[in-house]
Amino acid sequence: MVVLIYCVIQHCNRIIILSSKMLKASVIVSMYKDVEALNSILYALSKQSISDFEVIIAEDGDDPKVAKFLNSVPYNNLQLVHITQEDIGWRKMTAVNKAVAKAKSDYVIFLDGDCIPHFKHIEIHLEQRNKGSVLIGRRVFLGERYSKLVRQEPQNIAPLQNPLIYLSKIFSLHKDKVRNYEVGFINPLLHRLYKKKYLNLVGCNFSCFVDDFKLVNGYNEELPGVGAEDDDLSHRMIAMGLEMRNIKFLSPVYHLDHPTRRSLADVNKQITKENMEKGIYFCKKGIDQYL
Repeated sequence: MVVLIYCVIQHCNRIIILSSKMLKASVIVSMYKDVEALNSILYALSKQSISDFEVIIAEDGDDPKVAKFLNSVPYNNLQLVHITQEDIGWRKMTAVNKAVAKAKSDYVIFLDGDCIPHFKHIEIHLEQRNKGSVLIGRRVFLGERYSKLVRQEPQNIAPLQNPLIYLSKIFSLHKDKVRNYEVGFINPLLHRLYKKKYLNLVGCNFSCFVDDFKLVNGYNEELPGVGAEDDDLSHRMIAMGLEMRNIKFLSPVYHLDHPTRRSLADVNKQITKENMEKGIYFCKKGIDQYL
């Protein structure tokens, strides 16, 4: 008999009832200020083919607009947890580590705050999971026009998930400068043909067991730059014996267009290189601070 344990979390005058009834997944959404994109992500999560998961918003900051939105979010079927921190510069790795430490499930699925999941995203990740494996997917980079349409009306993402409709839009998407178009074709046959190809880890579409994340102490918070933090995590996971498993063509995410932000990525890469050479795979400043 499953025992239901309820806890009440109050955030900005909103009370959310959470059930710990064997949650199958904790979805970690790392974000910064972009409420429109977050709305689109939560819409897609509210349409998932399974429902026994929680959503942890890992906000790299403490923006009142984000709190106000979450206080009135219309997706009542979602179990939401909102984690904030002081806004003192880029600290995504810290926000994500804190979120994973709060996860009530033993399996975590990671999304960036600019990437909308397919409606079967969670189901596919759970179907493919294995202890000791990290699942790595890919993203379709939507152009400016389609990104605007999805931001205005999140349901506009639904037609792109139908392979025939997606194919019919090839001209308009190409005109809108979509990138990684092929990633949007959801097809088990294509996946079988491609699954042995190595993919580097991307923070917007990967998943693993919490214990495997803890094996390397999560993200390295000593990295000062924006960029290459996912590569650092991946290198350390591989060094500790974890398998990187390609799930391309099974569950894409749809990246909303926005200006890119990268800073000191080369510094991050150098730190990773030095740590790998020294055999330091369990980072010194990681998730263990919050456990």
